[in-house]
Amino acid sequence: MRIPGPPLDRTLKAMRLWCACLLLGAGTAIALPADMEPPTLKLVGIRVIDLSPERQTFAVKLLVGNPNMFDIPLRSLDCDIEINGQPFAHGTRDQPITLPGGGEEVVELRAVTSLNELLRQIQAMVAAGDTSASYRMHGDVRVGDGTVPMPFDQRGELDLRELMGLGRDRAAPAPEPEYI
Repeated sequence: MRIPGPPLDRTLKAMRLWCACLLLGAGTAIALPADMEPPTLKLVGIRVIDLSPERQTFAVKLLVGNPNMFDIPLRSLDCDIEINGQPFAHGTRDQPITLPGGGEEVVELRAVTSLNELLRQIQAMVAAGDTSASYRMHGDVRVGDGTVPMPFDQRGELDLRELMGLGRDRAAPAPEPEYI
């Protein structure tokens, strides 16, 4: 006994549509070179957005560089941030941008932490005048069609007063006198 199915022409149309979708997806996936280098990231600023007993939200400003000589469509960024070897926050960005070939862009992401003790540690460091700290950012960026993550692990040094906007003088410096 034969079970009736969809007519053959409708099945062939569906198969052609499916193949077209696969080819289109494959074309998008291979649009970027296989030897592409991942973007570089440098922490350049942190701003408090919201403080509550349960969690703290920060805007983290990153300088994202493209070491390749072609534009990279950056789809998303997901990272963990450590300061002085201690977990600080987890950050994400889902808004796409295009990184120019050989160029840099300032990118802001939202980072969330629930580590109140670490925040007290940073305040104590600033109050004591110990303003330097090391940081580590690790995670992945998604480029192109966003299906393949590119891992990164970058470290650097930072000045906490500058990073949080605390080290700037409030008054403008006096102009230098002119000498004849």
